[in-house]
Amino acid sequence: MLSELYIENFIIIKKLNIEFSNRFNVITGETGSGKSILVNSLQLLLGGRFQKSFFGKYGNKSIVEGKFLVYDVNKLKEFQDAGYILDDSELIITRELHSSGKTSNRINGRNISLALLKELMDGLMDIHSQNENQTLLKKENYLNLIDSFNPDVINKELIKIEKILKEKDNLLKEIKGLEFSPQELDREKDILQYQLSELEELDLENINEEEILSEYTLLSNVEEIINDLNSFSNLFSSEDYNSLDVFTMLGKSKELLGDVKDKDKNIEPYYEEINNIYFQLEDIVSDISRYASNLYIDDEKLAILNSNIETLTNLKRKYGASIDELIVFRNNIYNRINKLNNIEDNLEYLKKQLDENNKALNKVATVLTSERKKIAQKLEKEILFNIKDLNMPNAKFKIEFLELENVGNLGKDKADFLISTNVGQDITSLTKIASGGELSRIMLGFKTALADVDNVETLIFDEIDSGISGRTAQLVGEKLIDISNYRQIIVISHLPQIASLADNHLLIDKEELDDNTISKIYSIENKDRINEIARLIGGVNITDTTIKQAKEMIDQGMNLLLSKRSKK
Repeated sequence: MLSELYIENFIIIKKLNIEFSNRFNVITGETGSGKSILVNSLQLLLGGRFQKSFFGKYGNKSIVEGKFLVYDVNKLKEFQDAGYILDDSELIITRELHSSGKTSNRINGRNISLALLKELMDGLMDIHSQNENQTLLKKENYLNLIDSFNPDVINKELIKIEKILKEKDNLLKEIKGLEFSPQELDREKDILQYQLSELEELDLENINEEEILSEYTLLSNVEEIINDLNSFSNLFSSEDYNSLDVFTMLGKSKELLGDVKDKDKNIEPYYEEINNIYFQLEDIVSDISRYASNLYIDDEKLAILNSNIETLTNLKRKYGASIDELIVFRNNIYNRINKLNNIEDNLEYLKKQLDENNKALNKVATVLTSERKKIAQKLEKEILFNIKDLNMPNAKFKIEFLELENVGNLGKDKADFLISTNVGQDITSLTKIASGGELSRIMLGFKTALADVDNVETLIFDEIDSGISGRTAQLVGEKLIDISNYRQIIVISHLPQIASLADNHLLIDKEELDDNTISKIYSIENKDRINEIARLIGGVNITDTTIKQAKEMIDQGMNLLLSKRSKK
């Protein structure tokens, strides 16, 4: 659950800290006071994008920080598996936007990517806005709503369908690749045979590109190499150094140091080094001379190497970036030619496989439909029960399934929600008849039913009371109490019937300071709460009558709250 929310330099909020009850929280305030800003800040905690327009005028960075207490074992394990251990179940999400435009995201002080934050926060808090009611006006959303009531079972079947559809797609591609006219078949074989003949010009398995290039470099420069090596050997010849070559100098050095070492033992290591240098150099010169004498110009081999390099370069340009890729491409051609040579047998085999695939696909889709209908039966009863509780006593609600011709990623079902809200009214598609207030109540009916099966600990309702008033508003408030018995709820409302029922009443207000508008929020009770409820009842002009009504409404609300909590 969300226990605290800290906001700094965020739009018109300079700085505020909010503490929430673990039950029923309500937020009220004048239009434009900043209620929607709170929703924006909460969306950031779920991984929403930090927009530049969120940056305030009161510092060099905007901060939104939420403190959660996470009690769900599975959710705690998700954080642990991602490397974030929550001590005492405490989770602190920090989002920052700096004046430079740079953002930072942290969990308990440690950096986290936005994508991972969004993934981990999924299922921890749910924000229901007025716009979400429009979900009920789009039939394409209905299957997802139904599936959300038993996701484990549904997702298991959807994964099977996804796998079978991938197999089907591959089979269809293979079949399409073998469906030729006689002329097309001959042309395809000719193309493949030509490609194969090119690839078989080289023994790809036994060719070493590095060795070929190395040998080509040697042979194409062999004359220059021989000349350079002979010049090297001549450096050690006495003919070029006035009868005093390197070996003569080293030999003379050995004699001199040999005489000295007999008299001074400190010179002995240097004598040994000169001696080693003499023999090592002698070996090097001898080996190089021998190597140079074995080198020769081989124009025939050079031409073969040049041809192989050109062929390999051409093949890589056409068929693959490496020899391994060329081998794979060539082997695929072998297989392709073999299939084309046995095209009728292969087509027959693939079509049998496709038939088996379709049977398997329909079998899983049928299971999926059956599971959805089980959910729908239960859901119809729960939704109907909930909306009747919300001042729609004569309502009828039904979920209808239509079978699609082809099985897709979501199976073969198309769902429609049918409703009748008044006596004598035909039951028809929800998209055709529901008013704004009815949509709000029906969606609340869904949320109430969903709260029984999911693990979301915190529900945010933004203007859930849109389009309703009076007795209906009272019943919506009572339904919210029911949800708050086992979930934390935060409700942004403008109706006194709902605000008077909350455990914790927060008032958001704005004031002008130095030509700037600043939002502030307070937890109110006693006289302040009575005044706010009176304002919601009567608007600007608060009278003794509205004050009295507000007191009565709060007293009745507290009695109702205690009564419902005692029956939990």
